[in-house]
Amino acid sequence: MSGILCQINRDRYLERWVNVNMINACCLAADENCIFVGGTQGVVRMFRALDLQIITTLPRPHILGLDISQVGQSTFDWHASVYLLR
Repeated sequence: MSGILCQINRDRYLERWVNVNMINACCLAADENCIFVGGTQGVVRMFRALDLQIITTLPRPHILGLDISQVGQSTFDWHASVYLLR
């Protein structure tokens, strides 16, 4: 497992790097505080943007997925998806 998350400064020098330990990292989301790296098999790791320290690995989604017949309302913005179950 591999995958490197790098922090490069304004002079284009590598300041920090961390191995994300994923088979295949396929998405990235970031803001001024956190960086989220998503990979295969539902793995999502959260890093602190300042120093690339790992904060947590989010729990994987339920193996059977979401029962969409139970979803009464859903909303989405660029920060979160919210499902209200009946």
